[in-house]
Amino acid sequence: MAEDLAVLNAANLCPSSAPVLEALYKATREMDRQPSPAYREEMHDAKEVTRRILAEFLRVTPEEIVITRNTSESNNLVSSAWT
Repeated sequence: MAEDLAVLNAANLCPSSAPVLEALYKATREMDRQPSPAYREEMHDAKEVTRRILAEFLRVTPEEIVITRNTSESNNLVSSAWT
């Protein structure tokens, strides 16, 4: 994928950008090196930092931000709330 393009992955129909792939590979390598509760705690902490940064950027509270694994999971959460 060209470096000057940014595409949001929707249901695995779009290629991921190089920085996204590198972050994924790095996280996978780290998890393979230390599949432990301590690493899970680090990932939880990193997720909370990300929520705070996103909340500040969007001018909302961190409690209003939900980080999911993918678009399908997000859509399922929203649609489940309506049933």
